[in-house]
Amino acid sequence: MKNFYPLIALILTTLASTSALAETERNITLTGKQLIHEMSFVGQKSRTLYRSEDYIDTCDRQVPATVYKYECDTRTVNQCETVPGSESCSSHPSCRDVTRQVCNSHGCTDVPTRECTNEESCHTTPPHEYCTSHQEQYNCGDRPYTEYHTEYYDCTKTRQVPIGTEITEDLTADVIVQFTGNFTGLSGKDTFNVSIANGLDVYRDDVAIALTHSEDTHFLKLKTLSKEKTSTGTKKSHLRVTYQVEVVPVSEALGMKTTITALDADRGHLFLDLAGAPLDANVDISFTSEKDKFLGGLETDHAQEVNGAKLKPTPLSGGQRISIPFNYGGGPDGQGRGPCLNRRPHVFKVKLTRKISTVLTEGLMNPKAAEKIGASLVSTFEKRLKLSGGKSPQCDSVR
Repeated sequence: MKNFYPLIALILTTLASTSALAETERNITLTGKQLIHEMSFVGQKSRTLYRSEDYIDTCDRQVPATVYKYECDTRTVNQCETVPGSESCSSHPSCRDVTRQVCNSHGCTDVPTRECTNEESCHTTPPHEYCTSHQEQYNCGDRPYTEYHTEYYDCTKTRQVPIGTEITEDLTADVIVQFTGNFTGLSGKDTFNVSIANGLDVYRDDVAIALTHSEDTHFLKLKTLSKEKTSTGTKKSHLRVTYQVEVVPVSEALGMKTTITALDADRGHLFLDLAGAPLDANVDISFTSEKDKFLGGLETDHAQEVNGAKLKPTPLSGGQRISIPFNYGGGPDGQGRGPCLNRRPHVFKVKLTRKISTVLTEGLMNPKAAEKIGASLVSTFEKRLKLSGGKSPQCDSVR
């Protein structure tokens, strides 16, 4: 009886160990306190076995048949005739006021009166041609056409019938997840799921980590530091995997913003004063100019896009200044010759967009964090200017 309790203890210890190894997944919450998580998994991959089986079914096919339809071709027939000329006359009264002298035994007196006569006018219409048209059918008869109808018949088909399952691989894994970076401002709600492939007809990586929830206060960048798979027997493998999740506050990306602080232009160039992060290849600038037509409002007479890598900024106190030559197809990204803008007042609308650096987005597990701050990295500026100056050397004609 004294050996019974050690035996029970051994059985319980074995069951506890087996239970721990039987874990197929684990959830991890990023709090910034525990930076290294070690875990072990056991999984079993299996697949369904099938055999082919013939069975009788109903099939259908399209059977052609020749049918005849009575049809005619149609053409337009024009008929013309000459209408002889004619003459038409009309008369109308023509009146005028006159004075006539009327005399009697007492003498003569001028008496006003109105006299009218009939005047006749005639109009001659020359001969002309009058045409009409109508539709006429010809070449009528029965014409053959091919029509199809559905015919059903008994046929033999083949289907796959499951007959059982087969273990394809027993897996065990030791996994380490380590967090690095700046944990300031963590919500404590970012959750990860680490799992091993397990189950029937499972097609996925043997070991995987996924972000199941994020508050998007930080960029969470995944990197696989090591992954080793070794065979431990027939259809048995063991994996050792180390993941690193780098934690970067979103606020660090906002520090890379470039802002337009001032705008000027002449007939051949746009000038921008910038503050914040220096210009680089992650910055795209697009702008339009709208000419004031005086009568008729504004008319867009130029649009252009340019990447920051193509520009050469000059330093200013607290920022940079850039000059963008107006380009009308003379070269890529504003490099080339083009016409000058008209001297009339113009409204310039400029948009500067900074793309988030690939240093931050490479291996990003929560792309919504990047989308969240994308609008914050855009700077716009609008200004109305009357352009001055003569023809710039970079212009080849005057607009």
